[in-house]
Amino acid sequence: MSAPRSHAQRIRAVIALSTGLTLLVAFALGWLGWRVISQERALDQQRQRERLEQMADAVVASVLRTFTEVALRQGRSSEPAANADHGAGGTVRVRFDRTTVQTDPPHALLYYPAVRPAGLPSEREFVDADRLEFQEKDDARLLIALRAIAGNSDGITRAEALLRLARVQVRMGQQAGALATYETLAAASEINPRLEVPYALLAGVERCRLFAAAKRSDALAAEADRVRGALRSGSWQMRRASYIYYDSVLREIAGGTERAAPSPERLAITEAVYRLWDDWQATTNTGDRHGREWVYQLEGMTVLVIGNIAAERLDAQVFTPERAQQLVLGALSTQFSADRFTVGLLDEHGASIFGESVPATDTRTTRPLNVGGLPWQIWVSAPLSANPATAWQARYLAVGLAVVVLIVGAACYTMARGVILEWRTSRLQSDFVSAVSHEFRSPLTTLVQLTELLAERRIRDEGRRQTYFEVLQKETVRLQRLVETLLDFGRMEANRREYAREPIDFAELVRGVAHDVQRDAATNGFELIVASPPGTLAVLADREAMSRVVRNLIDNAVKYSPLCRTVWIETARDSGAAVLAVRDRGMGIAPAEQPRIFDKFVRGEAAKQACIQGTGIGLAMVKEVVKAHDGDIGLVSEVGVGSTFTIRLPLIDAAAEAVA
Repeated sequence: MSAPRSHAQRIRAVIALSTGLTLLVAFALGWLGWRVISQERALDQQRQRERLEQMADAVVASVLRTFTEVALRQGRSSEPAANADHGAGGTVRVRFDRTTVQTDPPHALLYYPAVRPAGLPSEREFVDADRLEFQEKDDARLLIALRAIAGNSDGITRAEALLRLARVQVRMGQQAGALATYETLAAASEINPRLEVPYALLAGVERCRLFAAAKRSDALAAEADRVRGALRSGSWQMRRASYIYYDSVLREIAGGTERAAPSPERLAITEAVYRLWDDWQATTNTGDRHGREWVYQLEGMTVLVIGNIAAERLDAQVFTPERAQQLVLGALSTQFSADRFTVGLLDEHGASIFGESVPATDTRTTRPLNVGGLPWQIWVSAPLSANPATAWQARYLAVGLAVVVLIVGAACYTMARGVILEWRTSRLQSDFVSAVSHEFRSPLTTLVQLTELLAERRIRDEGRRQTYFEVLQKETVRLQRLVETLLDFGRMEANRREYAREPIDFAELVRGVAHDVQRDAATNGFELIVASPPGTLAVLADREAMSRVVRNLIDNAVKYSPLCRTVWIETARDSGAAVLAVRDRGMGIAPAEQPRIFDKFVRGEAAKQACIQGTGIGLAMVKEVVKAHDGDIGLVSEVGVGSTFTIRLPLIDAAAEAVA
């Protein structure tokens, strides 16, 4: 067996070497092609990056030009232009001089800077009132004194007198009088110098508190709405802290009527204008008007102010991040296609003012805006699009490599399969020749020895001679049966086997074959148990061929049952078919071997290891004969439990045919 094994190893080595060389060539070609395509793609990306750099320079120039034009428009306009956008997210235009603040829209801010001095109430007028309130604590006379001051004064002195008068009335329990006084004070336009808030706002808040204490919910809701509307209309001068405080007080007093706070965008715009006013008031430059930008970080957002500044007047436009983005993109849309790139703006800390995050497939470049006086950076990104020619080259390469790999794989598979099948067939044929030689050698050896003894008259006892003659007859029949089996199998392989079909009783045939086999099996201690249904199982078959089939199945059951020496043979009728089942409790057949057990020259590994002789063509011949008789054969087997071979043959009408 060493020579076949070496031959098989050489075959596998040749297959492995040819496959490896072919795959190596395919890999080398693929790697070189992929390198070329990668270089082409890198060059395309480099050209796209260069175009993006040029586009970024153009974008920066366009943005700076837009900011400059906005500043120039502020300087040329004599009045604020009508603007439909206002409030949160809108653009607000402002104009300052030393005494006034104008906005467009008119009520775009929540509060205004204090552009006029508030002044102070006359202390001389309140000398007697202070003595009565803090020293003598005479509220009745204090009430008369404050009414006199309010009636004889105007401006901030009158407003202060009314505020004190209403507080004294509340302290004295004159709620109706206090409400009337506060209502009069609500019409005042003066600013309280100590609190830096309008007297009208103080009066409205106190009226709300009085209504809340009296549990007059309808009056409270109406007054709270009026004061809150006046507060949010942007009509009063105050500071941010005062606005937020009184707005929260009003919302708390109003309870469930409204709890929404001012929007962060409007608060940011208002505070930006307030800071712009302070910055402009601190300006000492009295030269020509010039454009300038201001950047404020308010309410978690960056507010941009572009204006034209001079010593006596300031015209500016306030942009929230949303409006700044619209300004930038609006300027770019006239020069560039919007779908070619994405633009974003970063503040001096690198935080995003506007612009979404850049996708991983895009490339981005950044440019500073410090040339225009802005501490920001603008970034421009564009997708890295693949060159169609490079993409087609990659597709062609991939398809070509796939085709080469498939062809090589198919060729290697076909070659390996052919070689392996040839090697298996050669091994099976070698095993077959060895098995057939052994099958022939055993009876021939017996024949030679007994014939020699009988020819030389060395056996004188007539009984022994008769026994030897019976052995000679048995071995001759065995040899004849083996030769006929080989000849029949050869004719089957050549499709030259002809069957003399005739109606027969299949059950009777099985019983006859079992009876013949029983005589030989009994000598080895085997018992054949035959079970047949009453009546006949008429089939159309070749008696000799079918007898050989039944004998082969019974012989196999006996041969491969070394421990349990009982074989069960059953015939039955089932759905128009005659059924034969031969069952043993032998060594069984492994599941992996069962699909090939009916192939020629195939024998189970367990039988080989147990040194049980056989040619490997018995079951193949059985299958061919059964198939030729329009039947089928089945197998149920388990290792160590046994096997059951089942044959099904079509029945014929017993009444119409004479059974021989």
